[in-house]
Amino acid sequence: MKHNRKHNKWMQIRRGLNSSIEFIKAFGFILFIMVMFLMLTLTVAFSQSVAGLKLIEIGQPQKGVEALRKAAEQDPSPANYFNLGTGLLQTGNLNDALAAFEKGGNDPMNLVGKGRVALRQNNLQAANANFDKAIQQTKSKNTQVLNAVAEAWLDKREFAAKAKAVLEKSEGIEQTFKASMLLGDVYLLEGNGGQAISNYEHAAMLDVRNAAPHYRIGNVYVRSTNKDAAIESFQKAVNVDPGYAPAYKELAELYYMMKNGPEAAKAQEKYMELSESGENGNVRMGYYQFMNRDFAKANDAFGKAYQGGTLKDNALRYYALSLVEAGDLAESQRIFEQYFSKAKPEQIDASDYAQYGKVLLKLEQDSLAVAAFENSLAIDSKQVPLRQLQAETLYKDKRYAESVAAYKQLIGLRAKPSSQDLYSLGRAYYYNENFQQSDSTFRKLIDLQPTMTVGYLWAGRSNAQLDPDTEKGLAKPFYEKLIEIGQATADKSRGDLKEAYSYLGYYYFVKNNAAMSRANWEKVLAIDPQDERAKEALKAIKQ
Repeated sequence: MKHNRKHNKWMQIRRGLNSSIEFIKAFGFILFIMVMFLMLTLTVAFSQSVAGLKLIEIGQPQKGVEALRKAAEQDPSPANYFNLGTGLLQTGNLNDALAAFEKGGNDPMNLVGKGRVALRQNNLQAANANFDKAIQQTKSKNTQVLNAVAEAWLDKREFAAKAKAVLEKSEGIEQTFKASMLLGDVYLLEGNGGQAISNYEHAAMLDVRNAAPHYRIGNVYVRSTNKDAAIESFQKAVNVDPGYAPAYKELAELYYMMKNGPEAAKAQEKYMELSESGENGNVRMGYYQFMNRDFAKANDAFGKAYQGGTLKDNALRYYALSLVEAGDLAESQRIFEQYFSKAKPEQIDASDYAQYGKVLLKLEQDSLAVAAFENSLAIDSKQVPLRQLQAETLYKDKRYAESVAAYKQLIGLRAKPSSQDLYSLGRAYYYNENFQQSDSTFRKLIDLQPTMTVGYLWAGRSNAQLDPDTEKGLAKPFYEKLIEIGQATADKSRGDLKEAYSYLGYYYFVKNNAAMSRANWEKVLAIDPQDERAKEALKAIKQ
């Protein structure tokens, strides 16, 4: 009995121990799962933090900062606060960046971050103190810290030598992608493009999947105006990483400089797809599509930028010109006027006012058009076609005195006046009732074109005005010459011949030469049987 009781008791203890062991095992597994989940969460948060910096690098700053903030909330570690602060610095938010570095505590990297903020605030003493403290904490052996210090010094061009010294120390410990990239930046600041490229190429070897080295090499070639080599490098960048937006932006600019509108627009479209380019991207797209002569797309891009308030100065000018090409004249006038009100006087070209004036002419706003032409000619007075257009507009609007002045200025721009110049100037004089000058001008036209009737016609008219009673017959020789020449092309000169015969018919009537008067009036009726003046004159002669 005792044995059985002992045995039963032992079995109870054993079962209890087994239950405890099973509980411990189960709890341990749960604990393991929790630890693993926590580690995974932290890993995801850090990955998100790194990805946030990458987003900023490729032109998506809003998404990048959002990812960095989320990572720091999920895992408020020094590393995530440092990345957040760095991202905020890159987007120009100095105060928030400092707050993030402060939350990172006295971690060496966050000390570097605080120093970098101080440096941007021109507090060199505080910057040095933070950098020195970070380097001392890591005993000058942590390449990440050294590289971060060097990158901070590079925020100020004048401290490039300090950055170089720190990077050389870092390279002595271990050659890293970051150090090679930063050394490339240093050499570029020193004007040593060859060494800059060598370091970027070394960085590309250390991280073959990173597009940044090829992008930087492309920028070196842009500076040396080697466009073909630059394009090759930017193409390498997008081949390595098809999502590397900055390379597409540079490709678009290069193609634009090379007058390749289609390729520029294509690259810009890809850049805008991958980045937060916003209205600024639309401005560039507007330029590229303008070059491509796709004015509908250019106006769409410029219009979006205009709505966003980022279309300024020269872009407004191109928007106005693009609207002209698309035939939207009223909107073009409005945009031109905004351009003139916002641009500095030295930015405005003579052609801007000229184009604006032509738009106003088409909109039948002649007075404003003439004023625009005056502004254009004040900048460049030697624009022959524009001076002619100005003179013609003034003449059309019956502003004859101003038209005379404009035609005289036009003739002054030529080596010698053309027939058209003399014809236009003579008519302007005539309708301004300056008949002496119109006569003189049409005589010059006759000398230039002696076989054409037009000079004789207007010289006859001018002299008829100078001899209103037809007593002197001043116009007679001109009308007679007109008849002599015009008879060869009677069908084409009917109107001119009729006027000449009418003058002579009246002249001979005044001189009491009935036969000659009758002969000329009959020739008028031969041309126009319904001419009432000729009929009345013939009746008067019979009486």
